Amino acid sequence: MSAINWSGINCFLNSGSRLRSSFDEHAHDYVAHLDLPGVEPSDISVRVTSYGARLQIFVGESEEPVWQFPFPVDAVVEAVTARVRLGVLRITLPRTPVGAHRNIPVIAG
Repeated sequence: MSAINWSGINCFLNSGSRLRSSFDEHAHDYVAHLDLPGVEPSDISVRVTSYGARLQIFVGESEEPVWQFPFPVDAVVEAVTARVRLGVLRITLPRTPVGAHRNIPVIAG
């Protein structure tokens, strides 16, 4: 389990309206849900900031994210997926398996 307490993560629209959201931690992934009623999938942008520091959700042409949270250290940036169904955005962040490693080749020069 992560050391971050995900409960109580809130966000607000630029207008100050509260968005209903949740962020759940599971053994193999994290799953975020964000209610965006009436918003078309083509108007939603999901971004990971440099170095995977934060996950941000933008709607329309807004320069300000409507929702953001710290990106979990053990989540795999390249494998994040986002889907919208019935006005709910679901973002899945797969976790790196415990004990996983990657060999880095050492070259001369």
